[in-house]
Amino acid sequence: MDLLEEILQYLKEQHLDPIVKSIQSETKLVQHPANYKVKMIDSLSKVPVAPANQPALSNLLKKLSKKALPNVPAQIQTSKLYKNYDRKLRRNPKKAQTEDTISIEIKESTAIQDLKNISDISIDYRQEPSSIIQPSNISFGPISEEPDFLDEFDNDDDLGFLNYECDSDQLQTTSKELALKHGFPERMNVKNRSDHRPFFDKPEEKPECELKFPKNNNKHYPITCDNATYDCYDLKVIYDREKTGFEESKEFQIVINSVIAARYQVIEFLGSAAFSKAIQCLDLVTNQMVCLKIIENNKDYVDQSIDEIKLLLYVNVNGDVEKKNLLKMYDYFYHKEHLFIVTELLKDNLYEFSKYNREHGEKPYFTIGRLQKIAYQVLIGLEYLVSLKLIHCDLKPENILIKSFSNCEVKIIDLGSTCFIHDHLGSYVQSRSYRAPEVILGCQYDYRVDIWSLGCILAELYTGNVLFQNESVQGLLARVIAICGPIPDEVMKNGRHTGKYFTKEKLIYQEIAEDDNENQHLSEDMIEIIKQSTKGKKKVNIIVPKRSSLRARLHCEDSMFLDFVRCLLDVDKDKRLTASEALRHPFITECKYQDGL
Repeated sequence: MDLLEEILQYLKEQHLDPIVKSIQSETKLVQHPANYKVKMIDSLSKVPVAPANQPALSNLLKKLSKKALPNVPAQIQTSKLYKNYDRKLRRNPKKAQTEDTISIEIKESTAIQDLKNISDISIDYRQEPSSIIQPSNISFGPISEEPDFLDEFDNDDDLGFLNYECDSDQLQTTSKELALKHGFPERMNVKNRSDHRPFFDKPEEKPECELKFPKNNNKHYPITCDNATYDCYDLKVIYDREKTGFEESKEFQIVINSVIAARYQVIEFLGSAAFSKAIQCLDLVTNQMVCLKIIENNKDYVDQSIDEIKLLLYVNVNGDVEKKNLLKMYDYFYHKEHLFIVTELLKDNLYEFSKYNREHGEKPYFTIGRLQKIAYQVLIGLEYLVSLKLIHCDLKPENILIKSFSNCEVKIIDLGSTCFIHDHLGSYVQSRSYRAPEVILGCQYDYRVDIWSLGCILAELYTGNVLFQNESVQGLLARVIAICGPIPDEVMKNGRHTGKYFTKEKLIYQEIAEDDNENQHLSEDMIEIIKQSTKGKKKVNIIVPKRSSLRARLHCEDSMFLDFVRCLLDVDKDKRLTASEALRHPFITECKYQDGL
């Protein structure tokens, strides 16, 4: 009995007749014997199975993953080997001879035991590395399928919504008319869906470790008072012994080869952010390259950076930040009216490198395999932050830096917006394009806002386009609904700001700002007359989201990657994956890519 017959027999014994029919129809299309296993696993993973039958299917998939593929006729193996060898020989004779001598000497009668062992035979060198994938979701049951919506976006630059303008006093009437035309509020009803995901049923129990706090040289602190523990850290102030007074300029002058604080020699200017500059320096004490972050001389910025130093100390003292993929801090000090933070030196951030790669790269760097690596490393970092009761609150491509291009190693940086889960959480967190819906609407939020940001980042790196392109919060909400589906009623009801963005019919609206420049050629009296005549008659845009899907926007057919991103971008915050759950998703644990984990 061959492999196919054995599997069909097993399925019939388990009374899984629908799957039997599915496999029989699928395998009729398979011409190459080695593709049977791939097709069967794919079919088994997609067919809906009742909960009672899932253990039987799971057992079969486990067995199938360990089962040898059917023997491939010798002439097929040999011809492909020589075909690949001949192709490589024409490109580089010397290299091809050294690389392929071993593979050509494979005995023709050898059966293929594992997909990894047939790389020389099955890989088409014209394919992108990440397109070679080991059949996955073994033992995890069916992966959720995205609803088949008609993609109403015209192209990748489509904002994702229709715009209707009306007077503010006509908002209710116009909203009702448009709701009737476009199927609202019914379209905002969340459809029942199966949320059974076997890989989350038994969460990995990790003992809660005792949190550490950085030590200081003060005899009084830490001290507990009024149910709070007060602590301190030492901040070095480095100064010239024989000089007083203010600096001539509030701007810190960066001069190549100059030495800062008698220790850090300036090598290169790296870039600037909203309230800081970064320079590459040689530490004259340790003789290693470091990054100096120079905070702008502004009280609010300095206060925020003092908070960041506190958190970096806390993060660095509780674990190995090298293994947790977070930034390592070496030093911090105050010098010439500026605060300095000294950290390890990393390479480009993901935004800059993605842009450079698209404009100058021959091949896309961010393949699905490398995105798997990036997702895993970021999730390890986020899981560590969760263990410290911290939310990053500003995860975006600019705040993930590359440590190694060849190994695709990254680190999370910038804890300037990071907060404790028990802090008074404000509504203005996260950069807008990576902001979770519950934050926008003013709901209570938690660690999973960072998971939403990660989903946005992976989609952006894969396509090269910001997933939720927007010119306003309303435009962002419309695009979220268009791509990820309706916002649950519970989120809408609990949102403090829901009324600012939605009508009673659950259509999005936005007041149109007056353009003061439009009447600047008129006299002040005439402008005042116009203002009085138009008082209470402001214009409003009513926004109707189009319909699309992640599959359509990402232009991707890798169902496991799509499912992973979809789980990260679940509009329902309570059903969105946590970092620990995301690390157990089959995309991370089971999928094998040539350039992946």
